[in-house]
Amino acid sequence: MNIQICILTGQPLANLIPLLQYRPDRIALLVSDELAPKLPGFLETLHIAGWQQDQIDCFEHMPDQGYEQIINLVEQLGSQLKQQHPAATLSVNLTGGNKLMSLGTMMALDTDNNALFYTDTKHQQIEFLDHNHMDVEPMQAVLNLPLCLKAAGLTLRNQQDADTAWIERAIQRKKATKYLADHADELAGLISQLNYNYANDNQQEYSSRSFNLKNNPKGPWLIALQELQQAGVLDWGDNTSHWRPAQEDTARYLSGGWLEEYAWHCARDAGLDSEHLGISVVITDDSNRKADIRNEGDVMLVANNRLLLIECKTGNLTRDGKDQDTINKLAILADKTGGIMAEGLLISSQPLERETREKRTVNSRARAHSMDLRTCEAGELKNLRKQLECWIKQGHWLDTK
Repeated sequence: MNIQICILTGQPLANLIPLLQYRPDRIALLVSDELAPKLPGFLETLHIAGWQQDQIDCFEHMPDQGYEQIINLVEQLGSQLKQQHPAATLSVNLTGGNKLMSLGTMMALDTDNNALFYTDTKHQQIEFLDHNHMDVEPMQAVLNLPLCLKAAGLTLRNQQDADTAWIERAIQRKKATKYLADHADELAGLISQLNYNYANDNQQEYSSRSFNLKNNPKGPWLIALQELQQAGVLDWGDNTSHWRPAQEDTARYLSGGWLEEYAWHCARDAGLDSEHLGISVVITDDSNRKADIRNEGDVMLVANNRLLLIECKTGNLTRDGKDQDTINKLAILADKTGGIMAEGLLISSQPLERETREKRTVNSRARAHSMDLRTCEAGELKNLRKQLECWIKQGHWLDTK
C-alpha cells in the first residue's frame, strides 16, 4: 500500500497531478486553517477522479508558523499513519503550504523509507528530494477537460460537441469553414456583412432572414458562398446576390460560430479527443452554486495537463473599445482555471490593429499581449492548426517571425 501525503495548496494542480500520476491507495491531506475553505472543493475533485471518502484522511488545523511545532505535529501524523497501515510506504508532496510548512514536513519525514518530492508545474516535472531518488520525472498527461475545470472550482455543465447531430453538421460544413478562415483577409467584407445580418438572430433555433449583396459576387466571395451552399448552410435565392438560410443554426454559424468551429476542427485535427476538447463550453462556479451563474467559453482544450482557452471574434474589436471587456474576461478566466498551467488565445477574423481617421493607432493585439494572451488574426488563421499542434505536442508556440 502507498500513502501520498499532501500539504493542501491554493494551486490545486500541484497536488492533483502527482496523485493522478502515481495513484496512491490512500491520501493524507495536511490542511492549514487558511486553506480550509479550499478543502471541500479539492475533496470533490478527488472523488470525481476515483478516490472514495474512506481512502482520504484529512488532518486539519496544521500550523503555518512555529517550525518546531510543525515538525512535532507532522512526526506524530507520520507515526499515526504507520501504526494504522504498517505495511504502507509513504510519499510526500512538499509543494503546498508556505515555506516553513514545507521545510518542517521535509525535516519530519526525511527518512530512508519515505519518498519526498516537489511538483514543478512551470517545467512540467516532479523533482524528488529524498536520499533514495534525487531524480526528476516528467509529468504524465493525466488531466482531461472536466477534471481540469473541477480542480479550478468550476463544473462543466454542457458543451456543443456533446450533440452528435451538431457534430455531423460541423463536419459537413468543415470545408466551407476552412475556406472562410484561410481567406479571411479577402473575405473581410463578406464576413462583416454576414455577421451584421445574423447577429440578432444567433440565439434563435432558426432564422428565416435572407440577405442581398449589392453586387453579384465573384472571386473568393463567390467561392465562399458556393462552399456554404454545398455545405447546406445557405440556399440560392432569386439570383447569385440573394441568399437565404438552409440550416436551423445558420444564423449562429454565420454570425461567428464558423470561427469557433474552425478552432475546434484545428484542435481535433491536431489530435485531441472529446475528453480533452470542447466547443461552446458552459461552466458554473462551485463557490456560488445556488446562484447558478453560467459562463460560456468558445473553445477549451487540455493537453499535457495545460489548459488553453480560446475566444473567437468575427466583429471588429478595434472599434468603440470592444476589445477591453473581451480581453479582460479571457485573462481573468485563464488565471482562475489554471494559473501558470493555463493560457488564453484570442482569435479574430479581422486585423487587431487599425489607424483611426484621426491617425491614432488602436492596437488590440498589444493590449492582449500585455495581459499574457496569445493572438491569431486575419491572415494568420490559416496557420492555426500548426500552431495548436505545436502547443499540444511540444508545449510551446511556433515562432512565426
